[in-house]
Amino acid sequence: LAALPLSLIIPLSANFVTIKSYDAPIIEEFTETVTVNLKAVASLEKSVPENLSSPLSILIVSIYLIGIVLMLINLFLSMRKMFLLEGVSRKNSSEQFYEVSDISISPFSFFNWIFIPENYQKSHLQTILNHERRHIAMKHSFDLLFLELYAVFFWFNPLLRAFRKSIKNIHEFQVDQSIIDTSESNVAYLEVFLETLQQRKLTNLQNYFNQITLKKRIDMMTKEKSTRWAKLKYTVYLPVLAVLFMAFATPDHERILSSVEIIESMSNAPSFIFPIKGKTKEDITADYGITGKHAITGKHRVHSGIDIKAATGTEVVATADGVITLAKYEGNWGNLIVIKHNNGYETRYAHLNGFKITAEDRVKKGDIIGYVGSTGLSTVAHLHFEMSKNGESINPVKMF
Repeated sequence: LAALPLSLIIPLSANFVTIKSYDAPIIEEFTETVTVNLKAVASLEKSVPENLSSPLSILIVSIYLIGIVLMLINLFLSMRKMFLLEGVSRKNSSEQFYEVSDISISPFSFFNWIFIPENYQKSHLQTILNHERRHIAMKHSFDLLFLELYAVFFWFNPLLRAFRKSIKNIHEFQVDQSIIDTSESNVAYLEVFLETLQQRKLTNLQNYFNQITLKKRIDMMTKEKSTRWAKLKYTVYLPVLAVLFMAFATPDHERILSSVEIIESMSNAPSFIFPIKGKTKEDITADYGITGKHAITGKHRVHSGIDIKAATGTEVVATADGVITLAKYEGNWGNLIVIKHNNGYETRYAHLNGFKITAEDRVKKGDIIGYVGSTGLSTVAHLHFEMSKNGESINPVKMF
């Protein structure tokens, strides 16, 4: 039974683990605007709710809600059927059970009520009553009601039917074992099963005497109990469960997190070098903050970085230690690399011809990360380089 609440808690366990969060970089459209605030963009995108008005979303939610309503109606009708049956049944005051006129119903218990067909053999009556009273003592009806309430909200779970059946089987095994432990002869108890094999059941809320197949219950009753050593073997599963728990509770970006934590633990601000080997500030062809028309779009722009001339294939290096948070083709940016450095710094390398690293790699200052190119919104081979601190664009020339 604990598996049901645990199945809801474990997927949420990552929320209870104190861990430094990391958001993938927000890559806006390449407009070369100085006033871009990356934090504002990220905050805005996170604040926009998912579109719940799409036809597919409405259909899925509608089907789910209809399922809940139908399951609630079914549960209500099952409960109502029990109260109606109690009202029309004759109570046996001496033995404290209800005699049911419908002889096709199998004996069963429902909370503190016991229902037995009125034509039942008197010789087997005490065996049946003993069986059902143990269901009542073990509060098995509460287990079944809990299962039905769970099924109301998770009716779509394909394993729920098998789980319900397994719980009911365990109920019967518990009661059978309890009776066998206190009975001198099992023969009389087993004979009673033969009379109930063809009798029907009303709903899922009851504990029936012939809950599962005769063969299965006989197998369980005649089995020897497991030794303590056999039970200890199950402890082998504990480390396996621990590994699975951690696997599902740990975010996919674990490696990035560990690298970022190492970098952010440094107290000093990073020192930056020029992003292209063999080039200097003299090779900058477009300064930070200049305005003018874009060569391709013709639109007025404010340059949000610097352009450095170089031949296609020239090596591009990391300007400081950091973690690669993005390395892929990004529209107008072309092939783009984004590196996260300590103290809130971030650098971008655009229009590359190719990469020498992949996302999540940790790099040192001066490591080759890619090659100059002219991909994306570009007319000639060059490197478009940007830098920001805490999401605000800054002039990278002042940092070299």
